[in-house]
Amino acid sequence: MRVVDDSQNVENLMLAGRCVSASHVAAMNIKVQKTTGQMGLAVGAAAFLCKKHNTTPRGVYQKHLAELQDIIFERGEHKDALKPR
Repeated sequence: MRVVDDSQNVENLMLAGRCVSASHVAAMNIKVQKTTGQMGLAVGAAAFLCKKHNTTPRGVYQKHLAELQDIIFERGEHKDALKPR
């Protein structure tokens, strides 16, 4: 089994939850359940965009960040993207 020290070098990796990197001040808020749930929502939306645009997580950040934000914040044409059908 290979241990990866540097997650930024793993092309198709997204992390959510309390495994995030943050300062000791920000870490206090990360432990709140709603915050970790929102991170899961963001990762799920980013995974959807990876599939939709045939790209990597970095590609979503570089080329589709506005669309990701619209989905997460339920804005514009993506307003109902997270609603159950």
